[in-house]
Amino acid sequence: VAECRKRGDRGGEGQALANLAVVLRKVDRLADALASHRQAAAVFADIERPNSSGEEIHYAGLICQLMRQFEEAAAAHQEATEVFARTSDQQGHAQALLGLGTALTALRRWDDAVGACEHAARLWAELVEPNQEADAWAQLGAAHLAAGRPAKAVAAFGEAIARYRTAGDVGSQGRVLHNSGTALYRLGRREEAMAAHREAVTILSEPGDGNAR
Repeated sequence: VAECRKRGDRGGEGQALANLAVVLRKVDRLADALASHRQAAAVFADIERPNSSGEEIHYAGLICQLMRQFEEAAAAHQEATEVFARTSDQQGHAQALLGLGTALTALRRWDDAVGACEHAARLWAELVEPNQEADAWAQLGAAHLAAGRPAKAVAAFGEAIARYRTAGDVGSQGRVLHNSGTALYRLGRREEAMAAHREAVTILSEPGDGNAR
């Protein structure tokens, strides 16, 4: 970072700050990682690289979530969605919307969370990315479940499970089956709930799925 600043290489400075943030996150220096992402975002904005700036703002939001600073996280993800909407970057927009939905769920802003997750799912569907679309459906289900809407949660989890199967993501499929079982139990559909939990346990205990526990 210092060398890039010395040379006046603003693009290099932004990338160095972004790389530094990744390293700091890996060693659990989250506050420093957050500061580095924010500095990188500011540099990229200054040199008119909005997509790079948007990515760093989004990553800052993810760090805020790890630090349980959900108001700041939601604000960062919202800003990132606006950047990506202006640049027509659908992938970045979808990622930021999912981050926003997750933060809003933590803030108990159920309807806003649902809207963000639904929007993310639509964008991922247009991009034909079943795994990422499944992530959006899974978070949508989590928002509905937390809001006390188990029937809608079951429907969303079902969409997520189908897409994880298509993508071959066994571990995520197992985790969402577990969540679906919880929603089914709250609906009084106990036999279906038990079946979902049993299937989840079977999947997550299989060797080689990378998610065994």
